[in-house]
Order: sequence, then structure tokens, then C-alpha cells
Amino acid sequence: MRDFTFTVSPNTDLWLRLGRTWLLGQIREEINWYQKYASERNATNSYSLKWNLPLGIMEFRTNAEYTSAKDRPGFEIDARAQRRHLSYGGSAELKTFTKTFIGLTYSTEGTLFDESAVFKDVSLHDELSRKSTTAACKSAIRRRRSRRLRSTSAAQ
Repeated sequence: MRDFTFTVSPNTDLWLRLGRTWLLGQIREEINWYQKYASERNATNSYSLKWNLPLGIMEFRTNAEYTSAKDRPGFEIDARAQRRHLSYGGSAELKTFTKTFIGLTYSTEGTLFDESAVFKDVSLHDELSRKSTTAACKSAIRRRRSRRLRSTSAAQ
């Protein structure tokens, strides 16, 4: 069977300088439209927010991202299931030498499928909803190539 489809993906990036810090945001939407199969039409909305706070030899970063999507969770599952994804985290870095940093990072993310999402009599909410948390201590050597581009090599 054939169908005519198209996708529109508007995106907005936001930057706000607050003294020496930067607040960065992004709003994304992806709209999938099908001519015949109206039940397959969907929209994915994503919102992200980041804050970078440099304080002399210390630098803090935070981030949060929220996504609401109705799409296929993988190639094996042929159903468009509603899901919500939330992730957030942060890091702190201490500049110990000219090009050496020691830092701590923390992040957590979770995906929650809708209670009514079912594929082949299996609840996607019960089987695929998940949450993970990561914490690490790292050291990095950075070489500044230009004002915008940095290379980082890190060991955790």
C-alpha cells in the first residue's frame, strides 16, 4: 500500500547571557503527516535548557531535557506508542593546572510509556519504561584550538 507523507521539523534555539553565565534553550517539534493513514500522524515535542556558570577556576553546568513523542520505540515494535522522556544532570569542574581539569558529573534519565500502550498483548509501559542514573569523577586535558572549538580527552 502506498501513502503520501511529509515531515516538518521547526526548531528554535535560544541564548541569554546573564552576566558571565549563559542560559541556552531549544524548542523542537517534528510533525509527521500521512494522507491515507491518519492514525499514524504524530508530533514529537522536545524542550531543553542548559546553564553554564564559569567562576574563575570552577565551572558548573546544568541541563534538563523533556520529550513527548508518539513514535515507534524500535524496529521490532510496529506500533506508535506515546512516551515521555525526561533527562537532567550537571557537572562541576575544577581547573587544577593550565590545561587540566578535574570534575564530577551526574545525570539521570527516564522514559515512561503510556499506560495504554500495548503491542502483541504486552504492555509497553511495564516492559520498556526505565530510569537510569550515572555519576562519575573525571579528569580531562583540554587544548584550546579557537574560541569556539575545544578538544577534550577524558578518563573516568
